[in-house]
Amino acid sequence: MRGASASWTVGIEIDSGGSLTWDALPFVVATGARVHRRTDIRLAGDARCTLGEVFVLGRTGEEGGTITTVTHACLDGTVVLVEELTLDPGALADPAILGGTRCLAQTTALGHRLAAPAALQLEAEGSVHRRRAAHVHALARETAR
Repeated sequence: MRGASASWTVGIEIDSGGSLTWDALPFVVATGARVHRRTDIRLAGDARCTLGEVFVLGRTGEEGGTITTVTHACLDGTVVLVEELTLDPGALADPAILGGTRCLAQTTALGHRLAAPAALQLEAEGSVHRRRAAHVHALARETAR
């Protein structure tokens, strides 16, 4: 795939009374890769959604490629979250993004709030919580606590 791009799109609809917990495996972006991901979520009534994602820049010893991930969420037709995040080798040194680490874990809750003290609480019922680490296994240990 070197030099080419790839895309990944998912659409999620959850009716009132329903819930979804998505705990994805780590998404590794190898050197030379250019990936665009989009997640569209539509919730109704008291539906709940929790998305757990881990992004890793590069395999062991690699700098990594570029991933742009877009999340768009609506509750009863009202937009509650629109976010675009780009991770690339330049983000490694940026203290606001990866801060010298190469792994980013993100939990997005919609229709309910996360209890994590560092979580960003959305105006609507929902939260976004991010954690960084040099290695995926460090994130797994942190999440297990």
